[in-house]
Amino acid sequence: MFSGVTKLAMCTLLCSIRAPAQSANEEVRCDYRRREACVQAGCRNIVDAPLVAGSFLLLPSLPKLTDALARGIDVEMRQCDAKGCTPFAMHVAGGEGMINLTQANRLTTSMRIWIGADPASHEPAVAPYTLGDFIEIETVRLSTVIGYGHCNYPKL
Repeated sequence: MFSGVTKLAMCTLLCSIRAPAQSANEEVRCDYRRREACVQAGCRNIVDAPLVAGSFLLLPSLPKLTDALARGIDVEMRQCDAKGCTPFAMHVAGGEGMINLTQANRLTTSMRIWIGADPASHEPAVAPYTLGDFIEIETVRLSTVIGYGHCNYPKL
């Protein structure tokens, strides 16, 4: 997907960001602000649906994510609800003030987390993001669920 030079350049960018006071083993809670289910007919808000209400994500700390990016290893993301958490192995990629996670088993979940100061300059059609904002995209057959939210990473 990325050449060794590209990975090195992305790691240099991400690893040069001053790390916040956070242990590499800590997990960070990511809460959804909004979720939409999209089909051919259009999208609808599903934040109050029984399977979505109270759900959240647990992601590795920024030091662990940047280390995984540098070493080319997977990390674990956990999708949680009132019944518990389900782990998923995720590939880590990044650059331009963001980290991208894609499901390691080639299923259809991907996530983009903003960690830079001004990622909006790289996404001009989208409102500005702040540290920890994310977009998660899950596709199942012909349906797509898009989640928008925030991960509580410490300020840089």
